[in-house]
Amino acid sequence: MVDVSVTKKNAIEKYVAEISRQLATGNATEHSYRLPLTDILQSSRLTIYA
Repeated sequence: MVDVSVTKKNAIEKYVAEISRQLATGNATEHSYRLPLTDILQSSRLTIYA
């Protein structure tokens, strides 16, 4: 059985690291953050209704 809290923590850490990397380039735009956001939302395995 996978510890969900560890998995979510890893996903959040990965997201923050990618955002930080994008920001450090000095060329980050709103579009720069879409893929990392998509990845963290998909990894959370939540059902999201909009």
